[in-house]
This record gives sequence, C-alpha cells and structure tokens, in this order.
Amino acid sequence: MASLDSKPVADLTEAEALDALTALADEIAAHDIRYYQDEAPAVSDADYDALKRRNGEIEARFPHLIRDNSPSLRVGAARAEQFAPVEHGVPLLSLDNAFSNDDAVEFDARVRRFLRLGGVETVGYTAEPVAKAVEDNIGKVMTNTVGRLYQQWFAKYGISSTVSGT
Repeated sequence: MASLDSKPVADLTEAEALDALTALADEIAAHDIRYYQDEAPAVSDADYDALKRRNGEIEARFPHLIRDNSPSLRVGAARAEQFAPVEHGVPLLSLDNAFSNDDAVEFDARVRRFLRLGGVETVGYTAEPVAKAVEDNIGKVMTNTVGRLYQQWFAKYGISSTVSGT
C-alpha cells in the first residue's frame, strides 16, 4: 500500500484523507514558522508548494474535512518580532504560484475583477527573474521600507493609508 503522501488523492479513503489533512496542517504550520519567523526554511519552495497543493487537492475532494487550522484558510505565519506592522494603502494581490500561462491569465483575470475592468483596458505587468534566496530577503526589506515610505508620503499629503481587510 502506498504511503499517504504518495497515494493519489482520488484513491484516498475518507479516513486516509483526514489523517493526511491533519499531518499536512501540522507540517505546513511548522514550515511557515521556520520561514516567516525564524528565517530558516527547512524545505525548498517547490517542496512547500507541493505540500500546499496536496492539501488543496484533498480539501477539494473532501470539503467536509476542511479543518479550522487548514493551511488554505491562512497566509503565512505571525509576523517576526523584528518587523513592525505595515498597513497598506491598497490591498495587495498575489500571483501565488504561477507555473503556466494559464496561471498568469487567471491572475490577470483576478486583477481585472478586483479593479472592475473590462477586457478592453490594458493592464501592464513587470516581471524579473531573481534568485529565490535573494528575492526573499530583498522582498522583506523592500516591503518594509516601501511601506514606511508610502505611509510617510500619505501622511504628508493627508491621505488615509488604512484599508480594511488587508
């Protein structure tokens, strides 16, 4: 018999799915802490993404088994102590994990829905290849720095920088 992590989701029994979701929730939560708080990831991004995908696939097949602590119901982990909270002036949209043109097209559709745009308006995107380790560290610094700069600019011009739900 195949182990639960390699058994196709379509072949899982309900009991196996419950066991797998329990194990995945615990494992992903531990990885989130290592990544977001400790800055010491223990798995590659690809391996982490595979865990999240498997969790999502099992939940899609067994929606009644979705747990209160499901990784699909949260993003990341609590903020690391050294970072101050930043309130964004506009909600941030995430590309999530794009592995194909279809994924990028779906992201564009989400952006258009969010901005209430039709199919005629042009939306420009910029993408740059960056080594993942550098991207992660620079992204943390830039998000914090740019967030503070925007807050200072908003304050200077009397613009509210708080958006609920972000």
